[in-house]
Amino acid sequence: SRITAQNVLNLCYNNNGGPTCELINRTASGLSAGQINFVRSPKGNLGRLDVKGADFQLHYRIPETSFGNFAVNFQTTYLDRFADDPTPGAEGAFVQEYAGHYSTGGSAIANANFSRWKALAALNWNMGSFSAAWTVKYIGNFTVGYANLSYNESACQSNLPPGCELKYGAAVYHNVTFGYNLDPLNTRVDVGIDNLSDKQPPIIYQNNAVNGNTDPNTFDTVGRFYFARVTVKF
Repeated sequence: SRITAQNVLNLCYNNNGGPTCELINRTASGLSAGQINFVRSPKGNLGRLDVKGADFQLHYRIPETSFGNFAVNFQTTYLDRFADDPTPGAEGAFVQEYAGHYSTGGSAIANANFSRWKALAALNWNMGSFSAAWTVKYIGNFTVGYANLSYNESACQSNLPPGCELKYGAAVYHNVTFGYNLDPLNTRVDVGIDNLSDKQPPIIYQNNAVNGNTDPNTFDTVGRFYFARVTVKF
């Protein structure tokens, strides 16, 4: 992205010097000597993100049984670090850690959930023309706001008091489907229920989640949902 003139001036001032000061051109002589003439605005990176974590994936098909065929799928992610350093090397600057938190609209990374643990598991079954699946989605616990006052992210209204935190537990969603193949008609029929337990999204409140009062990018806002689908191949 392009470094604006204001970025250049702020970084030069906050660092008491540094490479960005070289982008400021000053009048060399005359009555305006030393005054800013113009500021160059090149393209460059103003900050950095450091991310560290681990992924684990398992797929296993159970040997055929008299009750049909079973397969298990499991995926999980652990986020150990998601750190934002907006001004690397700047004097007095701090690195903000997002892992385990939901970032509010006042952050550099706005309205994003960084739960440390997330997982998806599925049990699939088929027997002849019949099939079924049960999937479980897990979103780990997270915190809104920070106890560290330097982060300037409070979970309370109007960011007062600073350092206010709200802690939220994990969310688990269950989805089930059942299908049947009508081979003579090249047709398949599926029915299912998403969010079987009607799990409601956490209330994060408007001052932390814009107008939604929750995080619709992470959590289900519809509730229990029934569906049916017919697929015909021709």
